Amino acid sequence: MSETFFWHSSGWQHSPACTDRAVQFGDGLFETMRCAADGSVPLADYHRNRLVAGLKKLGFSVNARAVVEEAFESACHSSHSGVIKLIVSRGETERGYYAPADLTPTVRLQHFPASDFSDKPLSVCLSDVRLSQQPALAGLKHLNRLEQVLARNALPDGVDEALMLDTQGNIIEGIMSNVLISIDGQWHTPRLELSGVNGVTLAWLKERATIHESVITCADLERACALVFCNTLTGFRSASSCGDMVYSEHAEVSLWQKQFRSLYL
Repeated sequence: MSETFFWHSSGWQHSPACTDRAVQFGDGLFETMRCAADGSVPLADYHRNRLVAGLKKLGFSVNARAVVEEAFESACHSSHSGVIKLIVSRGETERGYYAPADLTPTVRLQHFPASDFSDKPLSVCLSDVRLSQQPALAGLKHLNRLEQVLARNALPDGVDEALMLDTQGNIIEGIMSNVLISIDGQWHTPRLELSGVNGVTLAWLKERATIHESVITCADLERACALVFCNTLTGFRSASSCGDMVYSEHAEVSLWQKQFRSLYL
């Protein structure tokens, strides 16, 4: 049997074995969901679809997926206001990467207050942290977020968001958001086959507006008239600038934000 110790000012103290695979390997997924005033989760279906797709892609068993879906439904009907975060671990194992098929997943629920929606334009920069390309994980909201941690910690004072590029120099997403740019009257968002997260707010928008999935480079930023970031907690936020490039407000974005906010009244 393995042993684990944790550091205390008086020295190393014995602790039960830390066998959760989320802690050992980041083996799991999470969903962060904004609740409406009545405690419901307006984008629950989008979150559920992404979560279930992620569980299948990571090879969770049918029984394990059923446990997670039951927990998800319970969380979405708990009538909590603000923000809820569901953290899913594949379960507990001893040392070693191999995961038996019959593991019982561990699901944790956290509650947070929700920030007010804001119309203040974002100041944006390019992040020096590159996103790795891994098609087996692309699109998933998995627990391995070290690239985002590094990028967020390096964000300069006074800058709200950063564009993250992959190792080929293509724009993928923001640190905390999906990205949209307007070029020649058309809206584009980065293709996410190799990197990035399939955002639920972006999925919601794609059912209401024509959004082209494209390879987007830094050169495209110079041709864009608008740059927009979106996620579940903030909705849609326009960027005022990115480095030396200046962007304008777009009437269509105001409409999206108004429609999105109405879900949470």
